[in-house]
Amino acid sequence: MVSDEIPKPLRSADNRARSSGRPSPARGPAGGDEAASADRLAAREMRKRLAREPAVEISPDRAVAGLLLPGERLFAIRRRAVLDRRETPGGRVAGLVGHLYLTSTRLLFVGRACVASYHFADLAEVSLNAEGLLLVVRDGTGVRLGVDRPQLLRVEVAAAWRGTAD
Repeated sequence: MVSDEIPKPLRSADNRARSSGRPSPARGPAGGDEAASADRLAAREMRKRLAREPAVEISPDRAVAGLLLPGERLFAIRRRAVLDRRETPGGRVAGLVGHLYLTSTRLLFVGRACVASYHFADLAEVSLNAEGLLLVVRDGTGVRLGVDRPQLLRVEVAAAWRGTAD
């Protein structure tokens, strides 16, 4: 059963603002555009579906098939994702373009020049912003993942992280 509660490491900027009494970050003109509204609706529908049934496993494509660990399952793919690592305060690695895969144990970014893996156990927090997800790794590094449908992806990540995808 999936609750609407978001685990502390998966809270959005909006949720943190509400719990701290600070105003929520701006959502853009008039509450957001059509894509953001569609994303919110898709996320809401996914929460409802996950409350009734487990996440649907999908078949891996050639780019990720050889990278999956034994027993690891694939639940979502975001094409044309952008990975932006913040190695140190003020330090920055240029945005890399590739595909983002959500598996039963991690987020896996596969680009032309790199593969980056973020196991759930290594993440301190996953939060939502207008462009995608922000990851805080337990070693203090930060990663921005620019993806389409970020709210839906956050719901899918929460389900995988909690193990409700089983």
